[in-house]
Amino acid sequence: FRLILKEIKVDGALVDKFDKDTLTYNLNVDKEKIKIEAQANDENAKVTGTGDKTLKYGANTFDIVVTSQSGSAKTYKLNITRNDNRSKDNNLRTLTIEGYSIVFDKNKLNYTINVTSDVTKISVTSGLSDTKATYVENYGNRDVELDYGENTIEIKVKAENEEVKTYTIVVNREDNRSDSATLKSLTINGEKVDLKEDLFSYGIALRYKNSKTSVDAIADSGATVDYKDIDLNVGDNELVINVISEKGSQNEYKIKITRLTEEESKVAFESLSIKDYNLGFSKDKLEYELKIADGVSKLDIIATPDEEEVVKTI
Repeated sequence: FRLILKEIKVDGALVDKFDKDTLTYNLNVDKEKIKIEAQANDENAKVTGTGDKTLKYGANTFDIVVTSQSGSAKTYKLNITRNDNRSKDNNLRTLTIEGYSIVFDKNKLNYTINVTSDVTKISVTSGLSDTKATYVENYGNRDVELDYGENTIEIKVKAENEEVKTYTIVVNREDNRSDSATLKSLTINGEKVDLKEDLFSYGIALRYKNSKTSVDAIADSGATVDYKDIDLNVGDNELVINVISEKGSQNEYKIKITRLTEEESKVAFESLSIKDYNLGFSKDKLEYELKIADGVSKLDIIATPDEEEVVKTI
């Protein structure tokens, strides 16, 4: 008897068909806030769970607990459904893309258009079917910058009841950029490297006087070239040249540069002659004697260096 409620009221009105032995009650209301009151049969019993309550849309559950002086407890349960009378309209009324034709239907959620490579931006505008609806932040009407290839644009509409509908526009921007990432020509310290198709490793020997690289690299079809000139030690050195195509593909050229010693860098001659004299030239002979007639003040010397000894491509 001490654990029985005598009554339960919601906003001053008795709960319909209240019975002290019935522990669960279901109610429907249209309000955001209600007040729950309850009275125990035993004035010494404690009642908790009453007071002002805020209701979310849909189902809400509140427990009213009767506790006797001895600590025994009984729970009455109120299941209160707040009716959701808000608009569910989350449709677009119109949808247009400036400069392009689409057939809009509020129930059609996906659209596709194709644009040429020179189109870098498009403008998307639309209208809402219901004045109580809104656009989700950052997903309403706007100008959109386009990447090459596929671009996905979403228009999100939120109804008054907060249900969201998404319209999707796929914009395919033509990509006519070159994918070539190769060198057209390469010159290192004034010496041209003989480039071969699909070959990315080369070697070159330079004379001792070359202490740092000086590179002239020209790429194909709008590609960019990235490298850093390097200091050259005597012996082997590696120069790396990256070529990046307009589309972003890359090739890495590795150049082994051998800096010759001073001794190795001495230039031999292919031929050496003095006009009107027999010199007896030989590649391996480094010293010559010459007798000249009295009164000769000038010699006409003709020397041709051995190009193979000047720079060697490996």
